Amino acid sequence: MTWFKNKKKCQTCKVLEVNIVHDKRLCNTLVCHQAHLLITYCYGDDVCSNTVLYDESFYARFKASKQSHILADDKTIWHL
Repeated sequence: MTWFKNKKKCQTCKVLEVNIVHDKRLCNTLVCHQAHLLITYCYGDDVCSNTVLYDESFYARFKASKQSHILADDKTIWHL
């Protein structure tokens, strides 16, 4: 239930950039061949980034509009 612990710290953050990445360093062979999204977002005055599993609809929406938001805190992304 980490989400509830950090609920007060979560906020809607503007997405600055989204890139497709492949991280071959992951130990889990089921996950290492999947594409990931490196999402850079603005959390208050800080610029943060985090990697999430590839989401085709989110990536297409970002590329089409360049105006996307996520729910995040200073450590991780909670919802695309």
